Amino acid sequence: MTNPYQQQPPAQQYGAAPQQAPQQQYGQQQYGQPYPPQGQYQQQQYAQQQQQGWGPQGGTYQASFTKHTGMLLAWQQSRQTVTGNFEQVEQAYKSAQTHNLTVGWWSISSIIAFNWIAIFGNMIAFNKVKKAAGR
Repeated sequence: MTNPYQQQPPAQQYGAAPQQAPQQQYGQQQYGQPYPPQGQYQQQQYAQQQQQGWGPQGGTYQASFTKHTGMLLAWQQSRQTVTGNFEQVEQAYKSAQTHNLTVGWWSISSIIAFNWIAIFGNMIAFNKVKKAAGR
């Protein structure tokens, strides 16, 4: 009879244990600078984004905009987070504001508060992007 509380010998391993690859170091990175991508496909995407004006040097920005829809006695809101260059964020901001100004007023609670909150919240988010872009 074996004792269930007795320590069992470690399981036998076959072959050599895998060795960990040394971690690559890229030197000191500046604050906010991403490490270079590892794979060939990722490196191609990174290079393409740099050419299109993305990335830390070209200006990648992120903002969240609210689209508010008023419906007589009810209302609906959707929040969209946009990541891209300044023009793409600006386009998303204009789209959200146009939506709010056209279909955001069609409920009593929207007229009183909720559409105003969405409009001014979008303005604040876009002004932060403008400030970060230096415009």
